[in-house]
Formats: sequence, structure tokens, C-alpha cells
Amino acid sequence: MSILLARQTAAAHRGHLRRHMSVVASVLRYAEFGDPAKVIRLEQETVPDPAGGQVLIKTLGAPINPADINTVQGKYPVKPPFPAVGGNECVGEVISVGAQVSGLKVGDRVIPFATGLGTWRSHALYSADSLMKVPEAIGIAEAATLTVNPCTGYRMLKDFVPLKAGDTVIQNGANSACGQAIIQLCRAWDVHLFKDGIFKKPKLALNCVGGKNALEMSRHLDNHGVMVTYGGMSREPVTVPTAALIFKDLQFSGFWMTRWTKQNAESSKRSEMFQELFGLIEKGALKAPAHEMIAFTDYVRAVSSALDIQGFVGKKFIFKF
Repeated sequence: MSILLARQTAAAHRGHLRRHMSVVASVLRYAEFGDPAKVIRLEQETVPDPAGGQVLIKTLGAPINPADINTVQGKYPVKPPFPAVGGNECVGEVISVGAQVSGLKVGDRVIPFATGLGTWRSHALYSADSLMKVPEAIGIAEAATLTVNPCTGYRMLKDFVPLKAGDTVIQNGANSACGQAIIQLCRAWDVHLFKDGIFKKPKLALNCVGGKNALEMSRHLDNHGVMVTYGGMSREPVTVPTAALIFKDLQFSGFWMTRWTKQNAESSKRSEMFQELFGLIEKGALKAPAHEMIAFTDYVRAVSSALDIQGFVGKKFIFKF
């Protein structure tokens, strides 16, 4: 047997073993709502080989978002059945595929773009049609945090006001992960972020705080402007002055990425969005938010530190495996 053939045979054998060896996964699971540091448990489970259209991935990075913490606390509109696994975003490497899977292969990096999958686990089985291949040039932190905050910022900037280069946007929560994405997207599209007396009045206001902060933003909006609320970190309601509705004709809307994703699962807008975001990341125009990679086994510190009293800490924790 030639050396080349021997190497090919050995590689094929290793690939065969890799596709069929059993995997023991580490999983962060909870069986009741409450303080994440108290109700979440690190457990082990055996993951079967993928069947049919399934794909087995090894998780490379999985972030902790405010909504993830709120879900564990029982304060989020989505209430998963128990026992539940935390997390809603991740990036992973394909380590095995079912016989009916096409378009994905061992070694590909993928992100799940379905919601509510429970991503705080070292290995997972996903349906191939719930995964999207990520270009090799995309870093782990950028890929792991792509489907929530950059997509939220993208859709709010695209869907409510027809912005063009030179237009102005105002936002609060600029140090949040979504706020950081919005800043970068505006820079890439030549859209200004409002500074009083420097830029013209904004057409669009993006609110994740609420309360007096949102009220102050609304006062800066131009006539016929739109405020989009996508969070409520202050836990105070958005109040709207009557004069703003009558004399300025302001509009107030809400946005929830989970709802948009479910309504646009097969939409071309979705694939176009991801392709544009991939392109911006590859050019260096869109980077991951300020973050800390933290060991999966250090989950108690991670979930305890992920939120402060205002709802964010200025950096995102991303589990590493």
C-alpha cells in the first residue's frame, strides 16, 4: 500500500470514529424559575449520534444575554418547559452529521438561528435546517453574538424609517451590546448619531431604557419621527406627552427580535441581513461587543455578574468550552 493511500485510509478511519463515537455533554439546566446562580445546575448527559437530518456540534462559544437571565428568573415572556437549558445563541463546530444532511460537513462552523434551543451546553444535536454556516473569517465572539443584538440593531435601523446617508439617529443604552452594534452599523452606513447642535434632528430614536431617559430622547426627535422601544432596563414605563403626538406627530413602536425571527423564518430579508452582517464583520466594520470569555465551569460567577441593578454591566460574558 502506498504511503498516500495509507494516510488516506487512516484519515478516513479517524473520520469514521469521529462520526460515531458517543459524546458526553456538559449542560446548564434548571428545573424552576429563580435566581440563576441558585437554580442552574451543571449536569452531564450522553448525546446520541445524529440521525437523519440532525447535526451534532461542539459548542465553541455561547453568550449570556439579559433575556437569558430574565428567562431563568421567570420574568421573560417566553416560558420554557422544565427542565430547561439556558441560552439562546452560540457558535459551534460540526463534528458529525446525519445521513440525510447536505450542505454541512464535519469541521464547518455554524450558528443556530432558531429561537429557544437552549445553547448553554458543550455539545448539542440540532436539526440541520435550524443551522447556518458561518464564514471561516468570522471570529468566535462575533459569531456567537450575531443572532440577537446585531440583528436587532440592523432591523430597527432598516424597518421603521427609510434612513439614508447623512440622516441622524438617537439612542440610549449605547454601551449595551445592541447599542455597540448600532453605533457600528450607523458608521458603516454613514448615518449620524445625534449630538445636540451638531447634527440635524433625528428621525429615529432607539430606546432600551425607558422612563425619563426615553422621554428626554423623544423631545429631540424631528417632526414625524419614530421611537422604537426594544428594552426596559430602568424598569420604568415609557411616557408619551400628548403634545408630541398631536403637534409633532411622533410614532411609538416596539420591537422584539424573537417575534421578527419567527415571522420571517423563510423570508429573503433574513438571508440578506445575515449576508450583509457577515460582510461587515469580514471587513472589520462590525466587531463583537466588549466581552469576557469565561470558562463554562465558572457559570455561577458568570450568571451572577451578567446583570447589575440597571440591567447590564458594560461587557458581555461568553462561555468558552
